[in-house]
Amino acid sequence: MRVSAIALDIDGTLEGFGGIINRKSIELMLRHAHVGIVSARSDCEKIAQDLGLGYACCAGRDKPSKAECLADYALKCPVTAGRIYIADLPSDFEEANGQAGIGST
Repeated sequence: MRVSAIALDIDGTLEGFGGIINRKSIELMLRHAHVGIVSARSDCEKIAQDLGLGYACCAGRDKPSKAECLADYALKCPVTAGRIYIADLPSDFEEANGQAGIGST
């Protein structure tokens, strides 16, 4: 049973996009957590699909902001444990804390 949720940004986070999280890491995460993509990239849905992830929200297209994408993810994937948002920019965490109540802590 997956009791936590992880939202991944793409740029600066995923391997191949300037980050270090690779497919093997995602497969390990999926053993214990829901894993989805929250990004401002317009191709985030395709990237999530390529990684075998069932949730993607492209801020600016699907929802107005990343924070609203995170709130949507929380509604669609309720969990009994914690949530984490992995991104590379402090502004992403500020936005997440401002509206979705999900941040770096």
